Amino acid sequence: MFSFIQKSINNIFNRLLVQNNNYKDLEINITNINNKLNKLLILMETYNNTQEKLKIDEILQKQIANDLLCSKIDEVLQKQTANDLLCSKIDEVLQKQTANDLLCSKIYSSGESYSNSIFSYCINEFQKKNNGLYKSFVYNYYKTLHTLTKIKTINNKCVKRIRIGKNNDGGYIMFKPFSQKNIAYSIGINDDVSWDKDMAGYGYEIYQYDHTILELPENNDHFHWFKVGLTGSKETNELKHLSTLISNNCHDNISGMVLKIDIEGCEWDVLNECDEKILNQFDQIVIELHNLNNLN
Repeated sequence: MFSFIQKSINNIFNRLLVQNNNYKDLEINITNINNKLNKLLILMETYNNTQEKLKIDEILQKQIANDLLCSKIDEVLQKQTANDLLCSKIDEVLQKQTANDLLCSKIYSSGESYSNSIFSYCINEFQKKNNGLYKSFVYNYYKTLHTLTKIKTINNKCVKRIRIGKNNDGGYIMFKPFSQKNIAYSIGINDDVSWDKDMAGYGYEIYQYDHTILELPENNDHFHWFKVGLTGSKETNELKHLSTLISNNCHDNISGMVLKIDIEGCEWDVLNECDEKILNQFDQIVIELHNLNNLN
């Protein structure tokens, strides 16, 4: 456009030169106009460069936006991958739990006693893995375990076995009738209060202890929860001996209470530390024993 204007102005001045004898003045004017025109052309070029720069900036902004989008997609994919791994682990745990439930079901449905069933199962498994040959240490280990966990016969015909709590993990076989003291200690809660609810239904006040949770999964007027755990080692602000818990509730001289313990393997230290006098304050004690397969 500006080159066209420049040509037009040159044509006009050429005509003026023919008609006017004052060449110097016209030459000066032409020079001035040409200078101004050159400046205008420079401005126009600058403008064009600016437009190109704006286009480049626009492209860069789009590229940056695209990079951010790709980054977000990568982040979502990473989270999805992590979620898939978590789901895979959960499935693995559930499969193991299902296998464990099937095993327990087979043991309970057997005509043998519970402890005999455990012993038979363990021996059969070792026979399979060792081509029918026992390894003396393993055999003696489970034979001793079988002896220690042998269930004694209850001759009192007035005693009835009932299940307190849910049917799987969290429930326990107990003897009824209960004592009239109506005090129960529930050590280890996590997310299950099925045993506690059933005992509360029999009129028990439940003193609950678990330092690993922020609140109970379910409340009840008979529940008394403390964010404190049980230990057989040195006491801390969060972990106390069973005797300390009993003393804090002013139950030192009360017998006929009920005790439930499920503390993921720490029960061995607790039992080792606890005085027999303390244990004798409970008519019934139900414990979930862990690490029975630990040969160390």
